[in-house]
This record gives sequence, C-alpha cells and structure tokens, in this order.
Amino acid sequence: MHDEWSGFASLLAELIEKHASELNLDDLPIPPIEGNESVHTENAVKVA
Repeated sequence: MHDEWSGFASLLAELIEKHASELNLDDLPIPPIEGNESVHTENAVKVA
C-alpha cells in the first residue's frame, strides 16, 4: 500500500510542477482563517 501512495504522490508532484506556471498559484486570494476574527487577511504577507 505504501508503494501505491508513493507513486500517486510522485505523479501529483510531477503534474503540479509541470503545470504550475499555468495554475497562477500566486494570484489566488489568501483564505480567511476560521475561528479567529481578529486576524485581518488584507494585510497578510504572501509567503513564496
């Protein structure tokens, strides 16, 4: 079972790496943090 999951994880990693530029992940909004209304995400810093 471990080998099947490792192969699947490798496949996903390769697909994401291959198509990362097309996905525009840097343009996605920062999701709100549930349960902590005191955090303001509009001033959050993006981590590369």
